[in-house]
Amino acid sequence: MNTKEPTVTADPGVSVDLSPEPAATAATVADVSLDQHSVEEDSRGLGVGLMVLLVFTVTILTALADTAFNGSITYITGAVFVVVSVVAAATVGYRDLSTTIITPPLAYFTAIAISGQPDLLNGASDNLLLREAAMVAAGLAVNAPWIFAGTGAAALIVIVRRWILHR
Repeated sequence: MNTKEPTVTADPGVSVDLSPEPAATAATVADVSLDQHSVEEDSRGLGVGLMVLLVFTVTILTALADTAFNGSITYITGAVFVVVSVVAAATVGYRDLSTTIITPPLAYFTAIAISGQPDLLNGASDNLLLREAAMVAAGLAVNAPWIFAGTGAAALIVIVRRWILHR
């Protein structure tokens, strides 16, 4: 319905077009089911905060225990790190999948920095920052295969989960 009524303004002859809003398009069954599926997928799984807490806590505690018993980070920390990365990528909610690729290397870096502190603070009088940088660089270099394995496994799981959902 299209009506034109003159308006009362200082300029006679100006009119206002009062046409109804266009009707919303009807949603199809496929649209509704896709929307509900993505909402269900988003609500399942670990939240990002719990996933980050899990990865950091398990990796750091394992590195501390490994350092206490073996004197340094060994394959035990690496293996636990890979398992925790896989579990996090497999259980986190769909909306937070990308964080499961970013979080594991940061957790391993933090584990190296924290677990190496007892050796660094042994009373040496040289530059602490230089020793810290050397310890972290050496720890990352020696443990690079584990870091790449955990991050790569998490990335592979993220790619597979996204592919399964979008096919």
